[in-house]
Amino acid sequence: METINKANVTLEEAGRRMRARLKKMTDAEALQTFVDAGILTAKGNVRKPYRGVIVPVPKKSASAVR
Repeated sequence: METINKANVTLEEAGRRMRARLKKMTDAEALQTFVDAGILTAKGNVRKPYRGVIVPVPKKSASAVR
């Protein structure tokens, strides 16, 4: 499946925008975003297809990443 970049935004800019939106969310909202996207489970574990790509952050410092 090919994705079309209609906004002509670089990957770096898309990542920056995503992090900015996540910073405005509560922890529960951020978790739900990733659950809805199929990246994390409801418990916050990384789903199988993403295990080699996403490295979990220790829970005590997870807020610092966002």
